[in-house]
Amino acid sequence: MKYMSLLCFVVSFCARAELVITLGGDINFNKTSFKSHSLGFSPSNSFTAEDAIPWSYFTQKVSPLLKGHLNFANIETVISDDNSIKQEEKKFKFRTHPSAIEHLISIGFNFFSLANNHAYDFGPQGFIETLTHIKSLGTHDVYYHGLGTRDELLKPKVFVINGYSIAFAAISIVDPKYRATSSKIGLLDIRSREDYHELIKSFRALKVDLKILSIHFGTEGQVSLDQGQKKYYEYAIDYADIDLIIGHHPHAVRPISRYKNKLIFYSLGNYLMLGSADITKKRGGADWGMFAKLVYSKNDSLSSAQTLIEAVEFQVLTKTHTQVSLLEGDKVQERLKEFAQLGARELGSDALTWKIKKSKGIYCADGFQSASAQEICD
Repeated sequence: MKYMSLLCFVVSFCARAELVITLGGDINFNKTSFKSHSLGFSPSNSFTAEDAIPWSYFTQKVSPLLKGHLNFANIETVISDDNSIKQEEKKFKFRTHPSAIEHLISIGFNFFSLANNHAYDFGPQGFIETLTHIKSLGTHDVYYHGLGTRDELLKPKVFVINGYSIAFAAISIVDPKYRATSSKIGLLDIRSREDYHELIKSFRALKVDLKILSIHFGTEGQVSLDQGQKKYYEYAIDYADIDLIIGHHPHAVRPISRYKNKLIFYSLGNYLMLGSADITKKRGGADWGMFAKLVYSKNDSLSSAQTLIEAVEFQVLTKTHTQVSLLEGDKVQERLKEFAQLGARELGSDALTWKIKKSKGIYCADGFQSASAQEICD
């Protein structure tokens, strides 16, 4: 394969630029109803500077993994430094200080979904707070979608990174009173066929290298797909040629699909949720989160350039309620074998075909050539 890459370089007709994307699921940095503070997280709502745990403590074991051109997470929280805004009448209300998001960006995160059922934990004022603070990060190359007026949300965000044009949008379950309208900030509702189909129609009209859709949906704690979920998600591929669907919300890992050579991650599970329970005590596959790395390439020498998935690598995250880290030891193999069985059971022939390589699951396309794919597959 290395000799093939050298030959391609010499003759110049199969050179490919790569795009690396890393994926993780849900992130927040606070317990329910706790106040936010710039210095870090406190296990007690009676905050003092002395007992503040810096943000870096929670991310230090995964930050070396953030080597993608795009590093994705779902921001499952209101972003605010205002501790006086009114909470919604909900069981869980999450508020994360902007300094925590700044920390995420400082270690490599640059690709966010804001569309989830905790975006409205503090009502309309929480929407304003989140958008104000995320927009203040404009000096960074940060890409996000999911919160805004209906007209804004029906337009996927289009940007270019490492020579790839990307279209990205995010949609979620939502309390009907917080569904976006033409004059009111909110979210698009994945359970509304009108919202979903209009968004997919917008994607269909775009001519870009890669179309990415983030979906926040699914029964919590459940590793199997919800009824009708497979067909509902595949519609985005059938109608608009979506390349990658990133799923989250169940706080459990669901299978990966390779459908028409496109990828669907039905649920990545938790990434880093200080507001969640200790899921390591659960069973049946709901006790871990997924960290994934995808390698895409495109052949610009062809008259009709096509973006291809060359490799997928995923690993098992544990302690997602505190200092998130990679699971080690025999348990990794157990989780990966269970995950392979889950994919076959839920998706049949549409399940991504992958193999276990030490502590990782890997998929390698035929004829992969990019350096990052070789690193995963060789």
